Amino acid sequence: MSQEFQIKRGDTLPVLSATMRVRNSLTGVVSAVDLTTATGIEFYFKSGTTVLTRTGTPTTTPEDGIATYAFVAADWDALTDIFAVGNYSFEVQVTFPTGVLSVPTKGYGSVVVYSDLED
Repeated sequence: MSQEFQIKRGDTLPVLSATMRVRNSLTGVVSAVDLTTATGIEFYFKSGTTVLTRTGTPTTTPEDGIATYAFVAADWDALTDIFAVGNYSFEVQVTFPTGVLSVPTKGYGSVVVYSDLED
């Protein structure tokens, strides 16, 4: 999951979609993270030292390894300080009965927030 997500400040669409894949250290094969048994999916957004956590959901085919987060209007009120216009890092943390996996393992995804004409 190395991606850039773009949104205008205040919008609730598009939905942020993160495809989670991991590399098998023995075979080198990259495969989707099966979210079928996940007990929790959290999106972490970071700007400076501030981290904001939002609950994500798997798609209707969790074995494809895709989790989503849909911004809601109230997010932009809560995010006034963290999601001003600019670039932000994010990662997804998936909790399974056997442990926790943070994706991507190396680096972060990127969220770019653009101003709209009302800003």
